[in-house]
Amino acid sequence: SITTKAATSAAPTAGANRTASGGTKGGTGTTPTTKAPAPTTASPKPWAKCTYYSGTALTQYGDTGNRVREVQCILKARGYDLGAGGVDGDFGADTRAAVKSFQSRNHLTVDGQVGVQTWAALRK
Repeated sequence: SITTKAATSAAPTAGANRTASGGTKGGTGTTPTTKAPAPTTASPKPWAKCTYYSGTALTQYGDTGNRVREVQCILKARGYDLGAGGVDGDFGADTRAAVKSFQSRNHLTVDGQVGVQTWAALRK
């Protein structure tokens, strides 16, 4: 029987798909590269920029000033709706509603007042 050159060249020799490092080639003839994931850094808490007040004094409906601005700033940074007033330093009905919503979602006593436990949860 006569063997043609095309028939003999079609049969791969042992190890023909091996790379120099001993691995096997992929379907495209290139070794796939893996990229190491970028190091993850904890994104800063957006409410960390709220610097009106750093204490934990009871803050409640009817209060005004920097304690209230701090509560409002943190709640706004966390995505809570403060109504049309926004961060205005007046603890009104919209702020109280946002505080109650935050307290409920964080398994705190829902009283609409910002005491020691609520301050801690807000800043966490």
